[in-house]
Amino acid sequence: MAVQVTRLSSSVRSIIVNLHKEKLSSVQIQRELERRHQTKTTRQSIRLFLIRYKKNGLIGQNSKRIISKKRVLDIHRQAINLWLTENSEFTSKGLCEKLKDIFQLQVTTSYMCKLRKQLGWTTIRIQLYQDNDSKHKSKSTKQWMSNKNMLDNVMKTPASSPDLNPIENLWSTLKQYPQSKVKLKTKETLISGIRQFWEALTVEQCIKYIDHIHKVIPVVILNDGASSGY
Repeated sequence: MAVQVTRLSSSVRSIIVNLHKEKLSSVQIQRELERRHQTKTTRQSIRLFLIRYKKNGLIGQNSKRIISKKRVLDIHRQAINLWLTENSEFTSKGLCEKLKDIFQLQVTTSYMCKLRKQLGWTTIRIQLYQDNDSKHKSKSTKQWMSNKNMLDNVMKTPASSPDLNPIENLWSTLKQYPQSKVKLKTKETLISGIRQFWEALTVEQCIKYIDHIHKVIPVVILNDGASSGY
């Protein structure tokens, strides 16, 4: 006669995992437990256990818990510090996955955030803003950004939005400079004029272009995303 259980033992959990690997559903696992192992349990218990198992790969009674924080040793902290030195944009989730892959050590993302702070790494959310130029949207560019963990930190740009991109104001001034300051007769004089512009460009001018955004954003919002006219 099958015995009803309210809590799955380690042996029953192991049986469930093996049956799951045989592609059996929760209903089929429930029937097999009762028929072959004289154990009765609910389908809900089986489903919840399998969800936790897929998430952390643990079978024992403590499978709800992530591996103890006490298991994080100095060598792990040194590795985390090295990875962040090589790429400061590493997310806590990415660090957790790397720690698991290399050291078979699993910690929560919240605990990884604490480790980062303990090591002196503060999280600064920076997003890249660029226009919809085809080279920015190309497959090779997206792949490069993905390899550098940048793709998730790129702001989506509305169509025809030069007002929101400070560099557009710079390009406009650059185009005007050779025409007004340089006598354009040859290709060499054009190149020389562009070089003069870049060498004369100051930090203060760049700040001015960036601050211009604060002026145009309210107008763009009022225009439902259309050009500000500035």
